[in-house]
Amino acid sequence: MLPAWLPILRQYGPALIVQCQLARQLAESLVADWLNRYMFAAPIAAGKEAPGAQIASKLADHAAFKSHSRFIGRDQARDFGLEVDDLEKDNDLQNDTLSLFHCVAHTFNATPCVKIIENHLGKAFLKQQQPIFLGPQQGPGPMPMPPQPPPGPA
Repeated sequence: MLPAWLPILRQYGPALIVQCQLARQLAESLVADWLNRYMFAAPIAAGKEAPGAQIASKLADHAAFKSHSRFIGRDQARDFGLEVDDLEKDNDLQNDTLSLFHCVAHTFNATPCVKIIENHLGKAFLKQQQPIFLGPQQGPGPMPMPPQPPPGPA
């Protein structure tokens, strides 16, 4: 299997794996810090142990999820130690959240917009990406077949 990958791997320098490992470590430490600073600020202020690093480690476990985009349900999130509020318990919050979700989904599906950042002051940053469509092959196509004699006795 490795020989098939060698032509692809040759284009990458040896520092790439180190850069990837450092990026993963940074992401995990940022998540741990944010959890401790925001979700668990009150328990930590009350003298309880900071659970952010342990939860971030579970979330970063590629062996458990196999994909960055894998869904984590609320029960699994709670099992990890995250505080999860059920939207169904607050109709106004659920309606507002679903309205926002649908607005964003329609924006992404109907425009070239690929990223939206908006603050509480109504200031927004939208990133757009122009799609590139690849049409039929350009240039000369395959050579036509020469005419064949009709079938019959030779």
